[in-house]
Amino acid sequence: QSPGEVTIRVQLKHVQKAKFRVSASPFFLKVNYAPFILDVDLRHEVVYRDIVVRILPKHVELICPKVEEALWTELEVKGDKKELQARREASIKRAEEAKQKTLAEHKEAKKAAKNAAQKSHWSVQDKHKSAIE
Repeated sequence: QSPGEVTIRVQLKHVQKAKFRVSASPFFLKVNYAPFILDVDLRHEVVYRDIVVRILPKHVELICPKVEEALWTELEVKGDKKELQARREASIKRAEEAKQKTLAEHKEAKKAAKNAAQKSHWSVQDKHKSAIE
């Protein structure tokens, strides 16, 4: 690790990209490569949207940027099963809400661009009509 990022190395050989899945949220990472599953409840927050996955011949690296620059003394948070589950669910919910917000913003921007293009087209059509008349 460095103050700005933590790298998690998973010892998996000859990984096929198409079958490898990573799910990430601010405090939770899940690596799925059947039959292998790794769940990591992170002690500190990462910038989950900027995680870089490097698939190498003998292992896979997850390079996770940290929200706060600091060296971590521990990677995973400790706690009882219920606490960890609640923390994990809250983290996943937060990531899903951010995803939905981003999708809505993209949809709205696309709609605005389409409306602007239509208005521009109508303006050109009106100028052509005026020129003909």
